[in-house]
Amino acid sequence: MSWKIKISKRAKKHRNLYGSDLKKKIDTAFLNLINYYNGKEVPKPDVKILAGKYHGLLRLRVGEFRVIFTMSAQNHEIFVIDILPRGKAYK
Repeated sequence: MSWKIKISKRAKKHRNLYGSDLKKKIDTAFLNLINYYNGKEVPKPDVKILAGKYHGLLRLRVGEFRVIFTMSAQNHEIFVIDILPRGKAYK
């Protein structure tokens, strides 16, 4: 079954604000995450479970940016909540 990646309006706005290079890096990072989850030989993605105001959400590190998202393995869906520079991501 294929995975669906949904993205919030806020995340789309930030993704477009930071340019096409970031878009490519994020797409590659999520592709690697999905491939890793499916058991393929790819580098382990830098994903952590967050605490505090983002309790229960996941964070994917993409260079100097942080992608805040949720993942449903049952539905094969990823929902991107926000994309922020590292310094602004946890404030």
